[in-house]
Amino acid sequence: MKEYKFLRILDKFEKIYTKIGVDYDKMRLILSMKLTLDSRRTSTIMQDQNKNNNEEDKNIFNRALIIYAIMGIFIGITAMVSFNNMYKFSILFGMFMFLVLTIFISDFSNVLLDIRDKNIIGTKGIDNKTINAAKITHICYYIFLTSLALSWLAIIGSFRQSPLVGIIFILELIVIDVFMIVLTALLYLLVLRVFDGEKVKDIINFAQIALVIIMTISYQFLGRMFDIVDLNIIYKSKIWNLFFPPMWFAAPIYAIEGGHINQIIIALIVLAIIVPIIAIILYIKNTSKFENSLSKLNIAKDNEKEKKRGLFYKIGRNLCFNNEEKAVYDLSTSIIKKEREFKLMTYPSLGFVVIFPLLFILIFSVDSFSEIKNISLHMSLNIYWFIFMVPTILMALQYSKDYKAAWIYQSTFVNDKRNIYKGAYKAVISNLLLPLYLLESIMFIVIFGMKVIPILIIGFIFMLIFIVIQHIISKNKLPFTLKMGEIDKGQNIISTLLGMVILGVAVGVNYFILINTYLLIIYGVILTIITFIMWKKCILDFSTN
Repeated sequence: MKEYKFLRILDKFEKIYTKIGVDYDKMRLILSMKLTLDSRRTSTIMQDQNKNNNEEDKNIFNRALIIYAIMGIFIGITAMVSFNNMYKFSILFGMFMFLVLTIFISDFSNVLLDIRDKNIIGTKGIDNKTINAAKITHICYYIFLTSLALSWLAIIGSFRQSPLVGIIFILELIVIDVFMIVLTALLYLLVLRVFDGEKVKDIINFAQIALVIIMTISYQFLGRMFDIVDLNIIYKSKIWNLFFPPMWFAAPIYAIEGGHINQIIIALIVLAIIVPIIAIILYIKNTSKFENSLSKLNIAKDNEKEKKRGLFYKIGRNLCFNNEEKAVYDLSTSIIKKEREFKLMTYPSLGFVVIFPLLFILIFSVDSFSEIKNISLHMSLNIYWFIFMVPTILMALQYSKDYKAAWIYQSTFVNDKRNIYKGAYKAVISNLLLPLYLLESIMFIVIFGMKVIPILIIGFIFMLIFIVIQHIISKNKLPFTLKMGEIDKGQNIISTLLGMVILGVAVGVNYFILINTYLLIIYGVILTIITFIMWKKCILDFSTN
């Protein structure tokens, strides 16, 4: 088995693992095995097809690092600019924490929540602490590499400021990596301890969305904590700064670079040290409980009939006009609600589409919450950001971990395969898009008042048209027929760009007729007619089977 440099570096920390009760030799062997297997399979981060994935030396993760390194250029530009250190490093750590959290949730949650290690390795006399330590170290290895790719230019910029700043910056990046992993793991542990069975999977997905949304909102608040006077950024410490983790880690650099030190700054520095330590200690003490609690993911309760009685399910099923559509609708609804891989691909993105329209309103329209009531109605067109996620959802709908079961489409006599697409798309609309769009609409009505309702209705109707447009330009395969990871990136990029152009045109048309109620009504009627025609005539079968 190949000897990895990472393992030789890890050997220097053997005593730390031993002190917390980990069998280091066994953990090292598990890690070696995991790294070897990683080199032989397609990276979920790239989600790209690897036809030669049996070649050991080929690891598609390296291609992901190149993309992250390019992203690191844009992040590092902030570190190269000379302005208030508290502002600069708060923004840097905010971006960094946000990216690390989203990458960890989207790509490594499955590793942390994997119950196969306990079921297979755990039966060989290896304790829970050792199994969990192998998982966390395995994740940290990839997160550290990702972090280095994201922060390489920022690290150079921090060393240009001073060697001491550079050293502290690197140390804090390492602490943030571990802190974000442990914090998420503790949240998962809390969910696993409180809930049982299938509900655990749903709660975990919602917890992931909540984490990403909280980080996104917190990041937007950072810029509002500083005053700009004569183009100079001035930091005035406030008590509520203590609730923003990026500012905890910015405070030490601010202090050593001559910033004004007061009780708030000292408290921020203390939080940057104490909170990660407490989180790590809590997690170490509960690793055995975490592994034992993962067994709940195996418990599945047959509560599908209860779910089918829901209002949104009934709305969607009543819109299916034949038995073929209804059969696919039921199948798609079941997969959408139960398959964890599908949820991990789509749910975090759905969380974004709920919060992004509101963030754009907050960022570009108001300087304080007292100004919300005076926002122009034109800002309500940010609702179209919700529609922007349609290509991602339709793309995810083609994939499944049980893609081989697609033979059912061939073995079952289907008069018109377009009914398969229609049933699946209606399941997505009724079970995912409609509930979230109604939630978004309620928030828009609170902000803009009842006058925004015609715009919201037009936005939803256009979304139905946009689904058909994306289906045509993307040439989507039959639902759930492709293996996870087999994505045609070129086609995906082209369809997304075309979708952006079409969406931009729709926003432009809506913008110019916004002030005339009669034009809005006529436009809405025209879109409704187009919707019926396109759903009846324009959904094509692109399957090659």
